[in-house]
Amino acid sequence: MPAEIQQPLAVLFTLPDGVIHHGVLHDLPNQQLAADLAVGLVAATHPHGPIRTRSVARQYMTTMRRMARDLDAWGVTGGLADLTPATLVQYWLTCDYHRERRIRVVLNAFQETAGGLDPGICRHLAGRRINKVRKSRPNRPYSDGEWRRLEASCTDQIAAARRAHRQALEAPSGAPIRPSTASPSTTSPGSGSTRAPRRREGRLSGSA
Repeated sequence: MPAEIQQPLAVLFTLPDGVIHHGVLHDLPNQQLAADLAVGLVAATHPHGPIRTRSVARQYMTTMRRMARDLDAWGVTGGLADLTPATLVQYWLTCDYHRERRIRVVLNAFQETAGGLDPGICRHLAGRRINKVRKSRPNRPYSDGEWRRLEASCTDQIAAARRAHRQALEAPSGAPIRPSTASPSTTSPGSGSTRAPRRREGRLSGSA
């Protein structure tokens, strides 16, 4: 069996390649809602649904546990059959694309298995998603010149650290150790300027 409900309330996922994952639900405040979510999680597990790896099972468990706690904090009582379309849509507005997607999968699986969802929720499940995937803008890549300056600066820093380590090993016990400096010039990857040598911590300036 791909997944089963256990007591105290939990879902035991048996996934492809013999992978086992145990998701706990008995510690959630609204046990009626938690039990309904367990039904949906079982119905959404491979081969019937998209939950087919341990990482995906963990993501779904995290989303369902958060949903149960959030709705309880809102004062929502009862199970999924008592959930109103307005409450669900209001909650989706607090979610990102992936949380909404996982909730839709579990609610659809619950409806197909047990039924009882509000007709308005069923219409929302059949409709368009509220949240969209946000497109990211990649950082501008370093130019060849910036890469060369970055490599040279890193090489200088490593060489200085090795010299300091060698001095520490060679110095007599109790003798003061003078800090070793980097090469006479250090340039940032984003500019052609030359600065006086000094020890720096943190990220190099001029990065994308």
